[in-house]
Amino acid sequence: MKKYTQQEFDDVPSYLGNRRHPTGDYSAVTKIGHCNVFGSGSVFGSNIKFGFRNKFGEQCVFGDNNIFGGSNRFGHGCVFGNRNMFPSGSNPFAN
Repeated sequence: MKKYTQQEFDDVPSYLGNRRHPTGDYSAVTKIGHCNVFGSGSVFGSNIKFGFRNKFGEQCVFGDNNIFGGSNRFGHGCVFGNRNMFPSGSNPFAN
């Protein structure tokens, strides 16, 4: 699985306000903004702040202490570490 750097993440072009990211290891990325789409089985590190309207594929893995904004969608089988926060409007069980 390819491990992406913050620069590689930031360089993904936006199309109609969304950025699509392939499955990968994003544990080195610490700033994830709004309206991103990630492939199934992606891995995320600890202490990441995710903005609103991100979509995650099935069986993604998230580290500890992540903060998720409103209206994020998570596929089936996603695993979350300890002390993750989901503000109102975020549903970790939505497809």
